[in-house]
Amino acid sequence: MKNLSMKIVSFLKHKSLKFNLILLFLSIEFSTSVAQNYSSVLPFFQDTALLNIKIMAPFESIISDDCKNPQNFQGSLIYFENGNERIIPVELKKRGKFRCNQENCSFPPLFIKFDKKKVKGSVFEGLNKIKLVNCCKIEDKKYETYVLKEYLVYQFFRQLSDTSFATRLLKVTYINSNQPENSMTRFAFVIEDDDDMAKRLNAKVIKASLVSTKDTDSSQRLLVEMFQYMIGNTDVSIPQSHNVKILITNPHQPLLVVPYDFDWSRMVNPPYAKPALEGKIKAQRQFLGECYSDTLLLSTARIFQKKKQNLLNTLRLFPYLSSKERKVMEEHLIYFYKNLDNQKTFFEIFKAPCHQ
Repeated sequence: MKNLSMKIVSFLKHKSLKFNLILLFLSIEFSTSVAQNYSSVLPFFQDTALLNIKIMAPFESIISDDCKNPQNFQGSLIYFENGNERIIPVELKKRGKFRCNQENCSFPPLFIKFDKKKVKGSVFEGLNKIKLVNCCKIEDKKYETYVLKEYLVYQFFRQLSDTSFATRLLKVTYINSNQPENSMTRFAFVIEDDDDMAKRLNAKVIKASLVSTKDTDSSQRLLVEMFQYMIGNTDVSIPQSHNVKILITNPHQPLLVVPYDFDWSRMVNPPYAKPALEGKIKAQRQFLGECYSDTLLLSTARIFQKKKQNLLNTLRLFPYLSSKERKVMEEHLIYFYKNLDNQKTFFEIFKAPCHQ
């Protein structure tokens, strides 16, 4: 029987993704892990207030660590709660690809891991692991702008869909434990853990190097693709699972697509983005979707149109970005909505894949 099972597994590896998904559901205790109701995010992410924290850790060692096999480093997270200083032990680890490399960014994004028992009763209660997005070049204060812009882009997509990552804005003071007199304070934000996000949606994250878009939910996929067009992001690929997470809710339902990593988008526009994003707002904006029906395109456009004022208010009321930068981001949004409102332009853009 064992040899037969191995042969079945070997056979299925060469078949379609759907066969692999069926195998996945046969091999995991799915009903146990997602039976709970995770309809809302953890309290930490429900609170939208800016959170001030300090992180003390051996940052020199963390920065110089290997990106391919990063180690865990002990650190302390310090914050004030009800007027009292609270210190929580944490583990820190480098993450990412491009931004992890010191040749690209002097300070990497990090994983922060908590001991659930030690955060009980704190603002971090319920969290096990979160992703911290830092300034690429922490020594240059202007890089805060790109962190704040990317945070807003996450907020925009969150307004459009619950099938998205929750985020929270932080002001972090980084203290090198080897030289505690040297510290630096910058804006950063944290992203909901992959598994927490999936549990909230009664789903599982699957890892697949190649995904057939036919196996994904077409309505939700188009929402993601239209959003990527809105922000001017081409650093994404659903078939290659690049900068998207693929979720499965049950073997009889289509897969869901959750986007992340928006820093190379035209709307964020950091200096390290490749190719360099220069020129007018409409430049380097491309719809990377497939050929969709007019009905689906129009119904998806209506989702964006209904949320237009919400997106603009989210941007206009954001106090941490300069008025100049907010204006640039707003110009991107206005340009996108003009394209939605002009039927001829709308179909020229979003029906283009049908003519290729």
